[in-house]
Formats: sequence, structure tokens, C-alpha cells
Amino acid sequence: MAPGATATALVSVMPRDGMPAIPGRHQLDAAYARHGLTLVEAREATPAEVAASGSSWAKRLRAPPDREVTLLRLR
Repeated sequence: MAPGATATALVSVMPRDGMPAIPGRHQLDAAYARHGLTLVEAREATPAEVAASGSSWAKRLRAPPDREVTLLRLR
């Protein structure tokens, strides 16, 4: 990313995925800071945000309505 640029990521991890859960805000802050990034926002994504992403993967995340999707915004 260019200095001052913003990146947005939609992530989703459920126990049935066999992966560790998304770390808490403090851990995410530290992990991204090690790579020169600032975590600006971390929260549950709205269905409209998932749909607006235009990503076929993101759309599949909302197929089961009980799947939580986390929005991460980095700078």
C-alpha cells in the first residue's frame, strides 16, 4: 500500500472452518503495527457492506445468515 492509503478486508472464521478465531483488537493492533499498518476499524460487517464488496467469496459468506463477517480497515 502507498503511504496514507486505506485497505478494507472482509474476513470470516467459524469453528467449523478448523482455523483459530480472529484475534481480539489488541492482538490485531500489534500484529499489523509490526508491518507498518494501523488498524483503523475492526467490527462486524453489515450485509450491505458484504454485498457492496462485489466479491463472489464475500457474497458466499452471507449464504448462511448465521456466519459473522468482520470488517477490518487498515492504513
